Formats: sequence, structure tokens, C-alpha cells
Amino acid sequence: MFKGPEHTKVFDRAMSHIKYAVDLKKKNNLNVTLGIQMVLTPDLIDEIIDFAKLALDLGVDYGVIKHCSDDEVGTLGIDYSKYEESYKKLEIAESLSNEETKIIVKWDKI
Repeated sequence: MFKGPEHTKVFDRAMSHIKYAVDLKKKNNLNVTLGIQMVLTPDLIDEIIDFAKLALDLGVDYGVIKHCSDDEVGTLGIDYSKYEESYKKLEIAESLSNEETKIIVKWDKI
């Protein structure tokens, strides 16, 4: 995965832009919807709750968690049977939803 100072700079810049957009939406009462998404792979199960909390902290309208799609020959090596291990954390993430931010799990794909 991406690591190191360049990754941190890119992430920090993206978070800054999202916060700016949320603040601009609220300040100007704009009729737009802002959200972020997590493409979940079985090796990222431990990051589900952190993602949900990030969406809440940013104040976006929604945070979506969906599965990772592999191609027909399995190039990415996604083991779909491992998704079941994420169910409890996904339920907890959804339960963190509030009036401002909805955490949405695409259950039909996971």
C-alpha cells in the first residue's frame, strides 16, 4: 500500500479539501451532497471503524463502505470468503451514523 511522507501529504491535502468543501456548503447553505467512500478489502477490516469516525469528523453527508471488485481471473487476489469477518465492525460503523453523517454499508455486495 502507499506509505511514507508523500502519501501523508496527499492524504492531508485531500482531508483539507474535503473540510473546506463541507465548511463552504454549510456557510453558503448549498444544496449539495458530500461523501467519502472506502473500498474494503479483507486486509483493511481493522480500518472500518476509523473510516466511519473520519466521515463523522469531516462532517460529510455520508461515508460509504463497499467491497472491492476483482476481475474474472482474480488479478487482485480478493478472498471474498474473508468478508464475513468484517460483519461485526461494519454493523458498529453503521451504528455510528448521526443526523449529519450516515455511514452506509453496501451489504448486498459484501
